[in-house]
Amino acid sequence: MSKGLLRTHGQGHEDVAFPLRSGLDGVDWVLGAPAVALDRAARIVRDANGRDHQYDALVIATGLSPKPLPIPDHGLGGIRVLRTLEDAVGLREVLTPGTRVVILGSGFIGCEIAATAAHAGAEVSIVTQSRVPLERALGPILGAELLRRHEAHGVRFYLAATPFAPLPSFWSDQYDANLLAFGMTYLADRSELVAGTPDTECVAEYFRGENLVGVCGIGMRSAVQSYRSRFVVPVA
Repeated sequence: MSKGLLRTHGQGHEDVAFPLRSGLDGVDWVLGAPAVALDRAARIVRDANGRDHQYDALVIATGLSPKPLPIPDHGLGGIRVLRTLEDAVGLREVLTPGTRVVILGSGFIGCEIAATAAHAGAEVSIVTQSRVPLERALGPILGAELLRRHEAHGVRFYLAATPFAPLPSFWSDQYDANLLAFGMTYLADRSELVAGTPDTECVAEYFRGENLVGVCGIGMRSAVQSYRSRFVVPVA
């Protein structure tokens, strides 16, 4: 439903809801009262209002939650997930011509968002660990065909990629100055000298707002190396 809302001008559930079939007339819809307890022996589900619901067969269909990035955002905005109606409305507002959109993952939701964003005139890139989109669901033949169709609409793919690249770093030797840096110093809006002096050896920290996004040193390699663990986050 949230994906459908990206392609409409609606603001509410009624704009994308499926019409109820006549065969569902006898269904008792208990809305706004999430299940809080399950008694499997008695076959009872209790909701947040304290009401018990007896069952003969139980289907647990609670849906999924978006998987957040297991890396720091370094104070950057524009990082979005798509799950709720509010998520969809917020994402739709930024899908304008020329907007650069990077989608992590090439499953059904990612590919549908890519198609919608490309149709809206956005510049779309998909980063995926798969060799073709929807590889696990559709296999290589149909996945390759979807790849062709997306690319025909201007979507760029980075296939068989690890979405979380190794820690950015660089080193440079210039005259007697040996520079070593970790993180994303180019994102910083300020820097602070935290050790030494620039005319000999030193270490500078780089910040975006209050977030440390990088470090660079002239000499003092061991001091700079000690920062690595502050930027690397294990990826499961």
